[in-house]
Amino acid sequence: MTDLPFALRQLWKHPGFAAVAVFTLALGLGANTAMFSFADGLLWRPLALPALERLVTVWQAPETQPQAREAISAVDYLAWKEEARSLAALAALQAASANLTGTEHPERVSGARVSGGYFGTLGIQPRLGRLFGSPLEFHEAEPVVVISENLWRRRFAADPHLPGQTLELDGRRHLVLGIVSAAQAYPVSADFWVPLTLDPAARHDATRRDLELVGRLKPDALMAGAESELRTLAARQQWVGPPGGVVRTPRLVPLRDHLLANSEAPAYLFIVVLAAAFLLALACANVANLEVAQMHGRQREFAVRSALGGDSGRLTRQVLTESTVLCLAGGLAALLVAHGTIRLIRASLPPDLLPYVPGWSAVGLSGRAFTYAAGAALLAGLLAGMAPVFMLPRNSLDTVLRQGARGSSAGRRHRLRQGLVVVELALALVMLVASCLFVKTFAGLVFARQGFEADRVLTLRVSLPSSRYTELHAVTRFYEEALREIASLPGVESSSLASTLPYYGTEESVFGAHRAAPDQPEEPGRRFAVEAVTPEHFRTFQISVRQGRSFLSADTAASAPVAMVSEAVARQLWPGDSPLGRTLWLNPAAPDARPLTVVGLVADVRRDWRRDAPGSVYLPFSQASRPTMFVSVRTADDPVRHTAAIRRRIQQLDAAQPLPQPKPMKQVVVESMAGLFITAGVLTFMGGIALLVAAAGVYSVVANSVSQRTREMGIRLALGARPVDVQRQVLGEGLRLAAIGVGFGLPLAVVVSLLFRAAVVGIPVLTASWYGLLAALLMGVTLLACHLPARRASRIDPQIALRSE
Repeated sequence: MTDLPFALRQLWKHPGFAAVAVFTLALGLGANTAMFSFADGLLWRPLALPALERLVTVWQAPETQPQAREAISAVDYLAWKEEARSLAALAALQAASANLTGTEHPERVSGARVSGGYFGTLGIQPRLGRLFGSPLEFHEAEPVVVISENLWRRRFAADPHLPGQTLELDGRRHLVLGIVSAAQAYPVSADFWVPLTLDPAARHDATRRDLELVGRLKPDALMAGAESELRTLAARQQWVGPPGGVVRTPRLVPLRDHLLANSEAPAYLFIVVLAAAFLLALACANVANLEVAQMHGRQREFAVRSALGGDSGRLTRQVLTESTVLCLAGGLAALLVAHGTIRLIRASLPPDLLPYVPGWSAVGLSGRAFTYAAGAALLAGLLAGMAPVFMLPRNSLDTVLRQGARGSSAGRRHRLRQGLVVVELALALVMLVASCLFVKTFAGLVFARQGFEADRVLTLRVSLPSSRYTELHAVTRFYEEALREIASLPGVESSSLASTLPYYGTEESVFGAHRAAPDQPEEPGRRFAVEAVTPEHFRTFQISVRQGRSFLSADTAASAPVAMVSEAVARQLWPGDSPLGRTLWLNPAAPDARPLTVVGLVADVRRDWRRDAPGSVYLPFSQASRPTMFVSVRTADDPVRHTAAIRRRIQQLDAAQPLPQPKPMKQVVVESMAGLFITAGVLTFMGGIALLVAAAGVYSVVANSVSQRTREMGIRLALGARPVDVQRQVLGEGLRLAAIGVGFGLPLAVVVSLLFRAAVVGIPVLTASWYGLLAALLMGVTLLACHLPARRASRIDPQIALRSE
């Protein structure tokens, strides 16, 4: 127990050394604790549900595409719910959306229709009120609703008396039963849950696949066994379709994996966690370097303690205790750094995106994060303390007193410090390469050719409720009037409609464009983005029409069905031939399928930064109008200035129509890369810190070397050496360390860059010139770090240097 008070007294006696070491460790440990908090909340515990590892989602997949995820029919759901013995419970849900009205500001909200046992299956407990749980699949459900904590706070100011009151969805009053915590909400994007009511015909229609299933495995059941059981049940009741129909088999996916299936979060977190580990290793090396330097002044102290009976184990324990105390102090400071890092990253992400990220509400300095920080600090203390252990005196007290600061001990200490600096420089180079990869990727994507022009374009999504717009012609009339009103505004160059837009997500459908007739066998795999657009869409986004014509006002519901295709579609379906005049079938198996005649060819549009354009098929809005459309407006100046006027014109047509806040298309593109942007920013910050810490390590070693060689340099200057020669010698020592660090760091940087490219789609290959530039940057910073010791060495007064000896 005497080691701890002694260690504290040592740190108190050397406050400068302690402050620098604690600050360095706080940066490394703080970054690691913050990244652990993100990984804990987003990857390992995205939902705070009991026994999350036993929750599964159930899908169907064609035999030719085993990784696909298709919805389930009510026929299969009811049979599996009744007969599956491996599942303790099985529930169904359908995606839903509604207009929240009856308030001053109507809003479009998303939610789900869920079966009676849904909340019990997942283990969701109400934050307030209660949840519905009776079987409601086959009779008219009561107009009740459960809402999410996000909606409760956003629209109702977290009113604790809301359960028992009513709210209006699509013009119908619903009784609010309870509130679901954000940490337990599934689907994560859901604002509300209402009872699922299946019409009786759904019990016998196996072709109607529109349910998502979630289940809970029994404690003794395995995933593989449950999936095998469902496949047996499915084979026994397999619905036989038309000749050549695709055979589908059940597939189980853990709920945690399903939440992260289409997310880049695991890849980004892998990268920043790896970078944080490198930064912590660099911080440990720097602290070890400082502790080795500190041992220089304590050689006599340890020699005396050894002469008084202290064995090597006792001295080693003292050194490791001091190092551990130092790292624990750094761990406490790291909690502040971690807290600030988490807040900074949260503030950098689009606020309207955060509620829909699984586990985001749980990200913070939890008890697990505190435990991790303490464990990492103890490990760092042991690692950093190993270096000074090697510097414990091995000679007798008499020998140490005669040697003083010179001799084999000083040389061994200097070589060890040089080795630690080489490690720091190598790790700093790896961090620089990592940050360069992501900054280059983000900048390249922001300024890349998208196939459309996003500048000066404002977009907003409008969803017309089916309760008030029951007829298709009413939907068409509303949107046509809205476009006329918007086009009349001053400063508006063009306005258009589209059922979906780039970087908002895509509507995908299977195409049989190469088939002569719609009754040929289904061929899964041809998937393109499908957009219903007005003729002005291509002008609004400045999409180039390569061949043929754009849509005309004459392309109405009463005229022949037409379509326009992008170059990627033409290359796949009619390679080497013009698509004009060709016939394609949109979803040939659908009862209302009709042949479409291609009248135009347009340039490809990038819809997602992660991959190349998949190809787009455009349909005239008048022939494929939909209740939910995007209104896009090109303006002559900043589009944000026209936001209020555009909203007013639309709400003049329907005062109860909820409208989200319009967004500039440029902002939509950038926000789609939010994860990439944050990763690039975090890595750049870590790279800068690594560079500064490595530079400090170089400065420390070179300055200490100059201090030890003061007599030698004084003699050289007395014998006629020029000050510039002394400067070159000192700078050469620093450059030699940098060159060795680059030699070790470059291969490691190449390996890390390959790992990053495998983890994230779109990461480019760095050319040799980029590696050379980053190595030159590292060596340049090293020269700057050596400049002050070099100047000091060149100004040594020979008389003072010799007199001091």
